[in-house]
Amino acid sequence: MTRIGLSLVIPFCIAASLASAVAAPWDSCLTRTVPEDKVRCVEEKLPAQTGKRLDGIERLIDHDPATALAVVESWRGEAGEDDTGLAAELWELQGKALSELGRHAEAAEAFTRAQSLDDGTLDLSWLPAGEVPASETALGPGAGRLERTARSLLAAGRADEARTLLARVLALGAAGWPNEAWQDLGGGAVPGLDPSPSQLSSTVWRAEMPPMTVPMYGGKEFSLAGSRGRVVILDFWASWCAPCVRELPFLDELYAAHRERGLDIVAVNFQEAPDTAFAFAQSLGLGLPVGICTLEMERHFKIESMPTVIVADRTGRIRARWGGYEDGIARELTELVELLLDEKEEPSVELAQVVWGSGLLEVDWTRRARREVEGVAIVPDVEGRPRVIGALARSLDAFHADGELDRSFPTPTGMGTLRPVDVPGAAEVISFRPGAKQVTEFRVAEQSYATWEVPAPVFAVSVVPSSAPDGAPTMLFGTLDGLFRATGPGTFEPVGEFGAVSGLVWDPGTTRLLVLEAGERVSTLSQALEPVADVEVALDSWVLVGGSERIGVAPAGVTDVAVGRFLPGDGRQAALALDSGQLVLVEIGAGTVRFRAEWEGIARLGAGDLDGDGWDELAVASGRTLAVLECGPCRDSIHADSAKK
Repeated sequence: MTRIGLSLVIPFCIAASLASAVAAPWDSCLTRTVPEDKVRCVEEKLPAQTGKRLDGIERLIDHDPATALAVVESWRGEAGEDDTGLAAELWELQGKALSELGRHAEAAEAFTRAQSLDDGTLDLSWLPAGEVPASETALGPGAGRLERTARSLLAAGRADEARTLLARVLALGAAGWPNEAWQDLGGGAVPGLDPSPSQLSSTVWRAEMPPMTVPMYGGKEFSLAGSRGRVVILDFWASWCAPCVRELPFLDELYAAHRERGLDIVAVNFQEAPDTAFAFAQSLGLGLPVGICTLEMERHFKIESMPTVIVADRTGRIRARWGGYEDGIARELTELVELLLDEKEEPSVELAQVVWGSGLLEVDWTRRARREVEGVAIVPDVEGRPRVIGALARSLDAFHADGELDRSFPTPTGMGTLRPVDVPGAAEVISFRPGAKQVTEFRVAEQSYATWEVPAPVFAVSVVPSSAPDGAPTMLFGTLDGLFRATGPGTFEPVGEFGAVSGLVWDPGTTRLLVLEAGERVSTLSQALEPVADVEVALDSWVLVGGSERIGVAPAGVTDVAVGRFLPGDGRQAALALDSGQLVLVEIGAGTVRFRAEWEGIARLGAGDLDGDGWDELAVASGRTLAVLECGPCRDSIHADSAKK
């Protein structure tokens, strides 16, 4: 487990290291010829602060590894090993210096000693609960200490020991050199990994053409459902629309060129008399069939601008839409039509590579957003039906359980993390950007929101229901300056005496609030916010994983957490997004990793039962992609039970 200072954890307090071109404070020492004088001079020039002193020695190794080695050995002798994190850092620096000097056997011993004290992995630390002792679950390779030790062992000719470490590194999701080295050492199965990786993929969710018919001039009808197997373009136009008049001749040429290959285009006139529309089409010399827009079509397709062009593939799925005239539409439309006419089926989007737990999770649906998805949550609507909420840069999008867009409305900038609120009388979802003071609560059904400024930068939000039947819930904010509660719109007061609060979890099972004071302790508060118990935590603890079963903490390398019943069995799992690009699911009761996938850009998670089957779906935001995963074996067993009945 990597131990780092709180100043390294808090995002806006991270200091950039100096560029290598900047002169080091010990540069003048390196001109001395007597080794003892040189070492003494460097020790005097190095910063006193531990982190900066370690960084200085790291830089010194590149310039004078012999002097760096002497400095490290002296410091290590003085410090001892009571602080295992510092001792591991010093042993590793000693190994690096020895490697630079070509003393590989000694370097391997130093690296091995470092990783035995602290292996540097990214860990989820479970706090003791009753008779259950504290334990750790390794989530990722973390600082790379295991990999560096394996490299050193190989350089020292200790291949069997290197292979053992490489197996651990690979099981934690490491890629690149460890895999190459593993193959060079003979390859084979890796404990904790599937025999071969599998792809987590799906086609992008798309709306389907409705089972409507378009009334045609002359009395016939064009069936949208009956057009399966052909590419269909609906062009909504009017004679008074100048862009429509420019666009229609191009569509006529496109129709004539590709009709025999399976292209249908219907020029659907909007709110004009049929005779007027047909006469105008004839005056343009069009051979396109002319349809008439009904009120049902106008409402379903939400026609708000002219022209509106809708394109569906051979399966009836809508692949593109243009609202209003856009430059370049002729080229884009031509390219799309040619693609769809040649396409046998839409290619799948590869979301992630599953390396452990293949088949446990499957993709329910995937959507591509207009902008980056900055937050995601699963919340019930006013009628109790769950919906997926996605926070984009300037809007909030709500999707039905099947992936269809329900509504989208503009929002203030500065959103980010979304937290669902399943408390009567409260807003449905709360948004905040970690490290900023602005917090926004949304009532999605009303398409309304309220924005407040909290007294200090916010890192966590929670809502505690009132113990009184008609009492109002309490909104709480974990901030850099402690814990605050909202006493009214835009007014706050502190709760208790806390330092920086980075995690808040309300547990309805125990009616307790869990508060993580970063790098210090986890406190349990009653529903009335009175202190109940405290447990000290490691210095790097920043993320809180809480529930009735167990409480865990993790470093800032975990970007988001969602807890739910995602996988087969009776227990619940913690889904964790790692900044190294991994999705890891850990069984909360046993602390074992049940699923691991390499997922580039994974950032935010949300959890909730979308289909009422008793298992939770997992919503994943990565870049502009929003995906919903479900338990594959659970779904199959439900379908099998239904078939028997």
